[in-house]
Amino acid sequence: MQALARDPWAAGATEHLDWVDRFEGDHHRVRRQLRDPRDWNGRLLPELEAAERRIRALGFDRVLVRGDMRLPAWFVAGVTFGDTRKFRVACVQRGERWSSDVVSGELPLRVGAPVELGAGGELAVGLSVANDISEDVLAYLRSSGLPVGRFVEIAAAPAPSDTAIPDAARAKGWARAVRQVVRDQVRATGARRVHLFLSGPAGAALLLGHLWNRIPDTQLYEDLSPGYGPAFFIPG
Repeated sequence: MQALARDPWAAGATEHLDWVDRFEGDHHRVRRQLRDPRDWNGRLLPELEAAERRIRALGFDRVLVRGDMRLPAWFVAGVTFGDTRKFRVACVQRGERWSSDVVSGELPLRVGAPVELGAGGELAVGLSVANDISEDVLAYLRSSGLPVGRFVEIAAAPAPSDTAIPDAARAKGWARAVRQVVRDQVRATGARRVHLFLSGPAGAALLLGHLWNRIPDTQLYEDLSPGYGPAFFIPG
């Protein structure tokens, strides 16, 4: 999956997607927003789902995902090749293979006190793993007019850092724990849509998407630095 820069070995993959020219910017560091925001679900997601169908038709159920892309694309790759679809996924993170096959390890979470925004019935969730994104997300929510009633931050404990999730086992444990917190918040609020903001390692985003089920419609957001913009929309 090529979003920020092209992979010289992409043709060797079973499937390869090239989205680079759909993003604004002439350098991989600044490619964050699509030239046409409708392409998130109008072109990119259908292309990924078509690749999944071709892979399934070939008889594969284990998928190694690679490419230069930001967190929403890693998450949606996990969703597309999801656990409920009987796939197993993996990627290379910091030179190690992070796979959904591993036994879950324990990783403590810090769930912040809910911030009641009172703007509607939807739920916003900020995942602060590598960086604390809570203030940036709250600023975006307050200025965007989104119908969000509650914001909840789920942070790595004791604090976000580049090494907060050290390996695949604890990445999978983190993903399972995050999913449960979100399910609990959905149950408590009755929210029919989740707005999801991510900061963390690519492999953790992949595994979280892989396990993302029994959760309502989910809107992902791209970090535009500064601010955020809507990215992929995942039906519940």
